Amino acid sequence: MQQSLAQKGMKTATGAFTLTSTGLKQRTKKTMTDASRLMREKRRRRLIGQQEELMIELEQKEREHMVVELMKRQAA
Repeated sequence: MQQSLAQKGMKTATGAFTLTSTGLKQRTKKTMTDASRLMREKRRRRLIGQQEELMIELEQKEREHMVVELMKRQAA
């Protein structure tokens, strides 16, 4: 018994249907225009800048906390 090519392509080796054959898995690649690429790059740069500012602020607070703890130990 030979299966037709259409049926054979729709099933896996174990006989299960694949997502692509049933139409449930359809991937469409987003087309990147120059404008959308520039906007994405701007957002990425802005986020990197914000992360850097937050890291600097976090490190400064950590240093301040360490100094306060050291002063408490020396005072005791």
